[in-house]
Amino acid sequence: MKFKWFRYPVDGDGNFAELNEFLASHPVTTLRKDWVQGQHSAILVFLVEYSEGTETRSSQERAGSSDATKGLDDFELALFNRLRDVRKQIAEAEAVPVWSLFGNQALRLVVKQRPESLDALAAIPGVGKTRADKHGERLLSVLRDVTPSSGIPLSSPDKASDKKDV
Repeated sequence: MKFKWFRYPVDGDGNFAELNEFLASHPVTTLRKDWVQGQHSAILVFLVEYSEGTETRSSQERAGSSDATKGLDDFELALFNRLRDVRKQIAEAEAVPVWSLFGNQALRLVVKQRPESLDALAAIPGVGKTRADKHGERLLSVLRDVTPSSGIPLSSPDKASDKKDV
């Protein structure tokens, strides 16, 4: 096993490109995230434990996009993408990687089950009580506001062209 550290100042731009690139190209065993408070500033530190092998899954396999969207109808796919947009907005606001919030499989289950309460959302694998309490209202508001007959566009105007592997 090998280890690699990544350090990001809390007051930085929230650009985790180097970390994401490393994670995409190495077989990761564990990932740990900690806040470290110095005398004058704080940093976000990631410790990545990885194996020396070079085989990695494709970014689509890693994100679970293909499996997560398989079998979704047009409305469900659009709703899934709206939830991904919300996840990305939360991640940017908190300066954390999107994958640390909700996985694509969890978002798929949210789309399929369409929970109506925080308790029902918390019961979905990959969400749990802590994430439901912290971010659940944002997800539930999308589910409440967007219905097949609502006529509301499902892609956020400012995020419509930003559908990269998130």
